[in-house]
Amino acid sequence: MLGALVFLIGVIYGYSNPGKEDRIGLLKKGVGIGLILGMAIAVLSTLVGLLSRVFFFGIVGIGAGLGILLSTVYFTVLFILGTIVGDFIEGMKS
Repeated sequence: MLGALVFLIGVIYGYSNPGKEDRIGLLKKGVGIGLILGMAIAVLSTLVGLLSRVFFFGIVGIGAGLGILLSTVYFTVLFILGTIVGDFIEGMKS
């Protein structure tokens, strides 16, 4: 459901902005944001796990950070695919 929404937003973005989008720039920004969020969540979760003296929580924190990074990249790719469709629709209109 969320993936379809991200794709639809990408289509709207690609259709509403004239010309071709900088897809490599969008991908770099998405990966950068995912990396920052993933590292922040991993560090915070690991610290909480270490402070609680339960080693398992530290491992879970690293997994959560990796999951956030992969999710962000996935949604960025869906958004970029949406911009491709939006640009195609825009080209058909002209």
